[in-house]
Amino acid sequence: VVSPQTGRPTLAVKLPTTDAAAAAVDAERRMLQHVEAAVGDLGGVVPRSLGDVEHEGRRGLVTLALAGVPMTTAYLRRGHTACPRRVGRDFALVGRWLEGFQRATAGDRAPLDMDGGVVARLRARFNGDPGLEADLERLGAIHARLGRSAVPRTAVHGDLWCGNVLVDGGAVTGVVDWEAGVPSGEPVRDLVRFAVMYALFL
Repeated sequence: VVSPQTGRPTLAVKLPTTDAAAAAVDAERRMLQHVEAAVGDLGGVVPRSLGDVEHEGRRGLVTLALAGVPMTTAYLRRGHTACPRRVGRDFALVGRWLEGFQRATAGDRAPLDMDGGVVARLRARFNGDPGLEADLERLGAIHARLGRSAVPRTAVHGDLWCGNVLVDGGAVTGVVDWEAGVPSGEPVRDLVRFAVMYALFL
């Protein structure tokens, strides 16, 4: 929703049109409520839920609109990803925000667990592949080695990529789309997700 006076967005409204989309909006609503109850809006960077709106029998979500433009706007400009300085700046911006977010939501320490159901999904998806068992055995050894380190559990965004990060004036001004988030989980997920998605879009 854009103000006719300023031309700037004031509200963001998510209106689901399918049952699956409605479940995603409900998940985002719960996650935003958790983050706000735990640490507030982190300086206006996390959308603040203002309530619900019904649309064709499904419940939508209304939040305050956040300032900035998606990081993808610069990312997709010609030559951006060919410049190490620009790429480094992208990672530094997200790294600073993520460090503060994880510090604000940190809880008890637990062994690093990078499985999170990955082995089961790989087994289901590639069932019958002759190399699967050997790959899973190597992956299990990696998980076991990582599990010897303990890290604090934190809130996890779950889909941290440059399209969900808003920037303005050399700073992160918003992080949106929280439907894949969890209140307490493996903090390395967001680190890995951002790096992998940044490389994938190349």
